[in-house]
Amino acid sequence: MVRVAALAAGAACGSSEPLVIGVVSGTEGIAGARFAAAELNRSGGVHGRLVVLRLVDAGGTDARSALVAAESLSHDRSVVAVVGHSNSRASLAGADIYNARRLVQIAPTSSGIALTDAGPYTFRLVANDSHQARYIAAELAGRAAASVAVFYVNDEYGRSLFGELRDRLEEAGVVMSLSAPYSETDVRSAVETAAPVISRTGSSDVVWLGRIADLREAIVPLRRAAPQVRILASDGVDGRELIENRSGLYTGVQYVCFVDVGSARAPMARFRDRYRARTGHTPTAELAFNYDAVMLIAAAARESGVRRRAIFLHVTSLGRTRPPFRGATGDIAFNEDGEPPPSYCLAEVTPGGVRVRRGAGDKSG
Repeated sequence: MVRVAALAAGAACGSSEPLVIGVVSGTEGIAGARFAAAELNRSGGVHGRLVVLRLVDAGGTDARSALVAAESLSHDRSVVAVVGHSNSRASLAGADIYNARRLVQIAPTSSGIALTDAGPYTFRLVANDSHQARYIAAELAGRAAASVAVFYVNDEYGRSLFGELRDRLEEAGVVMSLSAPYSETDVRSAVETAAPVISRTGSSDVVWLGRIADLREAIVPLRRAAPQVRILASDGVDGRELIENRSGLYTGVQYVCFVDVGSARAPMARFRDRYRARTGHTPTAELAFNYDAVMLIAAAARESGVRRRAIFLHVTSLGRTRPPFRGATGDIAFNEDGEPPPSYCLAEVTPGGVRVRRGAGDKSG
């Protein structure tokens, strides 16, 4: 579903044409983009232009839905840039169209390795998964894991992350006792099939390379079959469901995060306080990254102009000929592949809430 959202205009937002930003995301991403647009408009917009979001609800995250959204947004000449999509598979599918039409795409949380070669108009706010694989392997080696069982979702995200992790585990001398691909429709059966192997090999850790909906299906049968194992998940599970941890379902799960939303670092703390004051909720990482993406595009338009080419040149220059953009999630700059420096933290779900065990996840230090 494609719709235009004109958020509350400030008094300074008068007769000028609006600044239109495409957003293709799920609920959390849209909330972050809306919060950014509302703040911009309350402060007068961009040189008096009202910031308007053309929203595409990414309830469908498959490639076909992504192509439909990308075609619609790229043909609309009022759209100066796009924030999205909500996962690597969809971002990669849309990237071909955005690059062909020379429209900046900022993928807030897409980490799939193939996106590195998507084209010069595709940027992302998190590093690609070759770095996350190294981070996970180093964590397992550091805890002297006897052997690990790895589950991975059988799509672009899961396959690329698993391939890198397999090689990094071998380099680190960590034994992989099981590798189990699964589809999003057969999660429970994949776990039940693998459970005897996990029990027989005495694996100390289960690595979950997938999303929260999949882990929700798997966690009870997994713990029933192998109560002794520790669960270490990739960034795909990070979100509101873990933060809320209803019925204590995820207590004890550790996972990789791109940013610590509870950080005391001033830009994140100020953003978090403003969001809580307005909504009563704690922002998620996805929400914060989408907020930063909209703010970055608005800053590019303010400083360099509202044409698509001007936005592209501005974003490309961040961290090279121009200082990084100071975002809530950290300083944002891009290398020649449109990627930021790798940055991760390790979080654990506890009875008292999510606790970051190691690393601040701040790119700016």
